[in-house]
Order: sequence, then C-alpha cells, then structure tokens
Amino acid sequence: MSLRHHLGPNRAPRSRGHERGAALVEMAIVATLLLLIIAGGYDFGQAWRQGLITNEAARTGARTGSALGDNYLADWYALSGSRAALQNSGRLDDVERVIIYRADSTQGDVPSQCV
Repeated sequence: MSLRHHLGPNRAPRSRGHERGAALVEMAIVATLLLLIIAGGYDFGQAWRQGLITNEAARTGARTGSALGDNYLADWYALSGSRAALQNSGRLDDVERVIIYRADSTQGDVPSQCV
C-alpha cells in the first residue's frame, strides 16, 4: 500500500522564492543585537576600570595619610600618593577636585564648608 499526496488542481507546490531575503534580514537583526551587546560590554568594562583606578588612587592617598598620622606634611604626602597612582594609570588629567578634611563623624560625610 502506498500513500500519495494529492494537491488538487489549483494547488501547486509553493516555491521558496518568497523567503529569499529572510535570511539576510534575520542576520541583520542578529548582527545588530550582537554588536549592541559587545559595545555595552566594552562600555561597562571601561566604567569598571575607571572605578578601579579611582579607588586605587583614593586608597593610596588614605594609606599614606593614615600612616603619617599627625605629621604636618601628611596631607601633602597623601595628595602625592594619589597623584602618583593616577599618573601611572594615565588619568591624572581627569581629576577635577580633591577634598581632604578631618573626618570626626562615623558617617564620613563631607562638611558643607569643604564643598
């Protein structure tokens, strides 16, 4: 016994001509999304790197300043340490302001007269 498929008098097999550009359109959509993900990852990585550089400079300054304690040049050495860390990373020109103040409270808020 064999089975035959009968299409009928007006039903010819469909050609794939109507799908000719579908693969190209799909590739364009996928490529756009892929490039967007790659660009976002790169941008996030650069922001992460900038944060690490800033943290390292702040830690270097804080470490230097706390090691010198009551020395009258402690602030200058703290700034020099932060400057060296930023200069090594090539980000020294990005610094707009550095605030050094006496942190008497446990919250660490910057006093209004310093800002």
